[in-house]
Amino acid sequence: MEFLSLLCLEQRLEKSTTDHSDTLTLLTLDVRQAPFHVGEIFDIHSHMDFFQAMFVSILDTHAPIKTKVIKTNQCPHMTKEWKSAIYQRNMAHNKYLKQRTSKNFHAYRKLRNKCSNLAKSALKKYFGKHCSNTDKSFWKVIKPYFSKKSKSTENIQLEHEGTIVGDPYKIAEIFNSHYLNVATQIGADSPFAQSVENHPSYDIISTYTRDKGVPVLFLIFEQCHR
Repeated sequence: MEFLSLLCLEQRLEKSTTDHSDTLTLLTLDVRQAPFHVGEIFDIHSHMDFFQAMFVSILDTHAPIKTKVIKTNQCPHMTKEWKSAIYQRNMAHNKYLKQRTSKNFHAYRKLRNKCSNLAKSALKKYFGKHCSNTDKSFWKVIKPYFSKKSKSTENIQLEHEGTIVGDPYKIAEIFNSHYLNVATQIGADSPFAQSVENHPSYDIISTYTRDKGVPVLFLIFEQCHR
């Protein structure tokens, strides 16, 4: 639960070499040797397109465009320790993707579990510190943790006794009536419903209490009302 949005930035980065000055030297040399004059046989617009395509091709060779992903909008309960652990976890994950060895996988899994534990601990401390009040500040604290996905606004339709019901109030009454009476007939067919004397536990309880001299009164509750 990191609540991070991703921002992608594109920039040109020179290729790694032993001497960074070599990149500029090689780029300059390729630009000088490029046959830009070939584009002169075209009209002005095609000539410009030809020049641009050739120059970008040379530029991509020595300084290709690379996409950098920046994580923004971090969660409110982020801590320095957790953030550092996330960085180490991502580094371990990238290392595992390059070299899929058992050692790299266990290192990544260890850091992943560490991040999970730190996330739970940070969230617990954050809520304990900021959710003690029940005023408007309480909603500001918990709001970012709710899903921002829009809820469905479709009306509920229910088939009841051969009729399609679309009124929300009638649907609520149908469900309410169903769950109030769903258990009223449970045990109605039991031989012990009318008399507890038919139940095998009756003799056992009666004999035990009689030997102990403890009076017992058996009552039958036919229906309970809330």
